[in-house]
Amino acid sequence: VSASGNTLKYQWYYRKSGATTWSKSAQTAATYSIKMSTDMDGMQIYCVITDKYGNKVQTNTVTVGVKAKIDTGKFL
Repeated sequence: VSASGNTLKYQWYYRKSGATTWSKSAQTAATYSIKMSTDMDGMQIYCVITDKYGNKVQTNTVTVGVKAKIDTGKFL
């Protein structure tokens, strides 16, 4: 995410595909990083940004889409 201000805090939340509850991520930087695998397909992520006065803003929720690698080998 891109935000401006002094002493901003970032808290990321995620929900795996099919889950009904959100989990708090251990990541607290302005960027969220995960190792991509087909297990992440459909996972949703959002961030809550808090300034030094306690004001909060929540980002839009994004959905991770992972395409499985397809073997395009040639047959003779």
